Formats: sequence, C-alpha cells, structure tokens
Amino acid sequence: LTMEPYEKVKLARSSDRPTVREYINALFPNSVELHGDRCFGDESAMVGGIGYLGKTPVTFIGIDKGRTTEERIKNHFGSPGPEGYRKALRLMRQASKFRRPVITFVDTAGAYCGEEAEMRGQGQAIAQNLMEMMKLDCPVVTLVTGEGGSGGALGIAVSDSLYMLENAVYSVISPVQGCEAERRRRENAVHNGRRHGPLRCCRRNRQRGFRQLPVHVQKDIPSSLKRDRTSFGKDCGGAPMRTVRQIPQ
Repeated sequence: LTMEPYEKVKLARSSDRPTVREYINALFPNSVELHGDRCFGDESAMVGGIGYLGKTPVTFIGIDKGRTTEERIKNHFGSPGPEGYRKALRLMRQASKFRRPVITFVDTAGAYCGEEAEMRGQGQAIAQNLMEMMKLDCPVVTLVTGEGGSGGALGIAVSDSLYMLENAVYSVISPVQGCEAERRRRENAVHNGRRHGPLRCCRRNRQRGFRQLPVHVQKDIPSSLKRDRTSFGKDCGGAPMRTVRQIPQ
C-alpha cells in the first residue's frame, strides 16, 4: 500500500498502536518497575525497571504515551520531563554496574517543553544522558515503536543497535516543527510532508540562511577539515548539509 509521507507520520502517531507499557508487559511478564530519579521525583511517562528476556536479566526503559485520556494527560502525551531522563540514566548506570543489557523503547514526539521542565534542567538532563550512554559498559538496544522525535527520543536512544517497527518514524524534528522553521506556517505541514518527506532535507539552503563561508574565513580552516563542494547537492551551493535518502520500503 502506497502512502504519502505525512500519512505515515499520522499512522506512527495513531492511538490504535500498542503503547510502550503494553510492549513491556508482553515481553517482561514478571518484571519489577522502578521509580524516581533520586533528585526531584518520578516521571510517569518514562517507564523503567528490571525483567527477564528468556533467561537473561535485562533493564528496560521506555517512553509511554498512555492509552486513556487521563493517562495521556498525566504523561504529557509521551513527552517526559527532566526527572524522567534522570531516572533513565540512573537505571542505565545500575545496568552497567551489574552488566545487564539495556533495552529502550521510544515513542515520543519530543521532550516536555513546559516552563517548569526547563527550570528543572531539561536540556542538561538530555545532554547528560547522551554523554553517559556513550560510556556504558553494557550493550544497549533501542526499539522505535511509533514516533521518535528530536532530542527527547535521542535521550534514551544512543545505542549499539537501533530497530524500527513498520510505519514508525525517527527524525531530528517533528514534521510540523520542521514546517514552522521552513515555511513559518503550521497549516503547510501536510504540503511540506508530501513535497519533501519526513527524512529529506530541503535543497533551497541559500534562501534559508545556509551560506558558504567567506573566502577570508575559509583560508583559516585547516585543509583536513575542508569538504569537497561536489559532495553536496547541486542546489545546496556548497552549504554544509547533505541530503538524507529515504530507505526503500
């Protein structure tokens, strides 16, 4: 079945898809859920604990949107706050200490962007996760079950292996936010998704502020760091952006 790119995004966000908590309950029936970040509180949108995958003890962490309206509101529709990422990091450090594999489940449009989350260090919490996950002494496997958006997804997705379910999406920014940055109009999100696709860069970089460095600045850059202009798209004018190709279905 052929679908438009934005239709795939809407399918990834569908409320009929299984939630992360449902995946965890099915894979780890005798699991123990752990709570709290040992700093501020607990985050219901970030589910984490210990269970057995077959006979192997593992640590599981996932971002859950919730099933009912009450659960979705409580979980900020799958957008964790900073305490959620600190809880995830606490569990990953524990798994690294006891040499347990870590399995993470991603289904989020991004981290919670409320004022209180920023006051409690949302950006710092995600950045800390990115740095610490690169140094873990245990294997990490990530599964994108629905939508994987922005740094909110990457905060638990720096892994050795990453897998995506059918009709799942994984992008640096949500299509609507990308459309706002490119078009400055939210209602053009559908048109933008049809034209460029969720995993394709816009080529008109010159009109959007991506300019080639001035000659006097280029002279100060070591030759080892300079990149061949021919490696970029024809319409990019040498701007530092590559076209991301969509994976064939």
